[in-house]
Order: sequence, then structure tokens, then C-alpha cells
Amino acid sequence: MAIRAHPDGLTSALAEVLTHHRQFQTCHALPLSLVSEPMSDTDKEPPSNKDLPANAAVWEKIIERPEFGQLLAAKRRFIVPACVFFLVYYFALIVLVGYFPDLSAKKIGSANLAYWFALSQFFMAWLVAWAYVRAAGRFDRYAAAILVEHNTTEKPETSSK
Repeated sequence: MAIRAHPDGLTSALAEVLTHHRQFQTCHALPLSLVSEPMSDTDKEPPSNKDLPANAAVWEKIIERPEFGQLLAAKRRFIVPACVFFLVYYFALIVLVGYFPDLSAKKIGSANLAYWFALSQFFMAWLVAWAYVRAAGRFDRYAAAILVEHNTTEKPETSSK
């Protein structure tokens, strides 16, 4: 059986798609504030500190706050166990089918255990997504509180004459 080469049209179309994809990645990989500004002469140097937005110093102060560290720790306490749980749950089906075929073939109603377990993974994904949306709401409220607190404690000094 001979392998036929792709027609030239497909090759050139694929090359065009890859070119547009690379341009899209290059354009969207930079922060929006830096996209419109020209890069350095060598086009390989990272932007200097003078190119950063003016509020970068504000964000550096926020990052140094202990409340911000607590926010990141709270996010880690949720995200890491949730990811581990879901990965274990996901790979449990593969282990069940691969190493325990007799158990996975056990009939429960109209389908076997492996099918019911596979179906349950959809519901488990929705449950994990629902839990994350709730947790993300708490994270957002905590982040907003950090910003409000920062804005109230870091008022600019005004000179009175």
C-alpha cells in the first residue's frame, strides 16, 4: 500500500495557519500595555523597569502584604487537593478496568460498573467545577478586601499650603 503525499494546497494552507498561530502567540504572550510599545533594539531583551506600568510599584506593595500571602495559601489549600482528588478519581477508572476486569464487568442495573464509573466522572467534574466557582468567589472577595484595605492605608500624601 503506497502512501500518497498531501496536495500542495493543503501544505501551503497548513503553513499559513501555523504562521498565523505563531503571530497570535507572539502578540498575546505580552501584557497588553507592552504590545503597543516597541521592544528593545535586539528584540530579545526583556523590557526594562521604565517600560512597566506606573502601578507596578503598587502591585509590588500589595504582594508584600501578609494578607496577599494568606490569599495565595488559601488558593493552594483548595486547588492542590481538588486537583489531586480529581486526578485520582479519573485514573481510578483506568486502574479499575486494567487491573480489576472482573470487578469492572459486574452488572449494576442495565450497565456494568465501569460504565457507571465513567458516567460518574462527568458529574464529578461538574461537582469540582461548582466547588471551585464557590471557592473562587471567596478568593475574589478576599482579594477585593485586600485592595480596599491597601487603598485606605496607602493614601497619597497631599501638601497643604
